Amino acid sequence: MRKILHCGDLHLDSPFSGMSHEQSEQRRRELRDTFTYMMNYAQSENVDLVLIAGDLFDCGFVHKDTLALLCARFSALACPVVISPGNHDPYTADSLYASGKLPENVHVFREAKPSRIDLPAIGISVTGYAFESDRMEANPLEEPCLLHPANINLLVGHADLGAPLSKYAPIPLKSLEKSGFAYAALGHVHLPQKPIRVGKTTAAYCGFAEGRGFDETGFGGARLVTVERTDHGIDVTTKRLSFAKRRYMIEQVEADGAERDEDVAGRILARIHGQGYGKETALRVILRGSVALDYTPDTRCLEELCGEELYLLQVRDMTVPVFDAAFLREDKTIRGALYRALEEKLNSDDERERKTAALALQYGLKALDGGLN
Repeated sequence: MRKILHCGDLHLDSPFSGMSHEQSEQRRRELRDTFTYMMNYAQSENVDLVLIAGDLFDCGFVHKDTLALLCARFSALACPVVISPGNHDPYTADSLYASGKLPENVHVFREAKPSRIDLPAIGISVTGYAFESDRMEANPLEEPCLLHPANINLLVGHADLGAPLSKYAPIPLKSLEKSGFAYAALGHVHLPQKPIRVGKTTAAYCGFAEGRGFDETGFGGARLVTVERTDHGIDVTTKRLSFAKRRYMIEQVEADGAERDEDVAGRILARIHGQGYGKETALRVILRGSVALDYTPDTRCLEELCGEELYLLQVRDMTVPVFDAAFLREDKTIRGALYRALEEKLNSDDERERKTAALALQYGLKALDGGLN
């Protein structure tokens, strides 16, 4: 049995431009820490191979501290490291990958055309390719790949599986099915998905390593993959591992009936405590519901009241004031005109149409009150 650490989408040296200088520096350090935890795990668990499925870096610029860390951690491993450059860190003549600075146990694919590296010591062959720019519109598996007849054959690549119109290495399921690989270690899709079986191939995305925004919720990580020959073929198992120390989360909090910030703060704090969020969590709270007509939640005040126990708290106000239909029907302002334009749909027999009209009225009234940003 061979153990493989499948990781990628670390995006080291991300700018974190929406944060303060101190916070952005801290988050960049934490990304490097996550990489360190991964490599320490690979070392302590004696994995046989590390596969990095692209976007190890966020862009072509790599900080000298990041390079030093990579060299130290890779060279400390007793196993090979195989990298398939992605759309954020393509293989180019001036890239770090072409510099010759990485340790000897690191193999980097250099061309869009797939090639194979054989690792006889562990009985594994790895086929991969490289983005040569920020796009790869052709299917990298368009032509059959030459597999090693005796080894366990793996694929590593940054790809969009089953998305034929993608500009990021689209691989149709049929191409993967025909490929004959035992395991396809994929990167690019950040939200971790369950592995799938296509023909004789098990395919999985490693998922994001460390969340960098509210579009990447939960703790990031990597996959531990085991491959083993059996009497029935090659057995592949995968296990999702978490290495991130920070997470982004989103919560919807109902503010119905609230008349002041203290009312809403109590509900936000109850949600924070109920979910067990602490300093490891950057939380976005979206306020929903109908509040008193003369009350508009002060999001900054709520962030100060409720954010002390968190790494970061953002409050987004999507509440609407309680409105009086009879009053709005006679209202001569644009608010009344909006209501009258939607009134027929608000009373429609079609539930979907009613809900859509109600949402349109809520957003419209909120916008007229200056509450949308």
